[in-house]
Amino acid sequence: MSHDELLALPTTVSIETAARAIGLGRTRAYQLARQGSFPAR
Repeated sequence: MSHDELLALPTTVSIETAARAIGLGRTRAYQLARQGSFPAR
């Protein structure tokens, strides 16, 4: 995801979008979220 794409995102995004923004896959993002370790609220 480019810098301009990141700046264009709304304040709240889906976990899939957040994962893509930080370079994680969907499955790993959900694993981290279940563990309470996803690096964003």
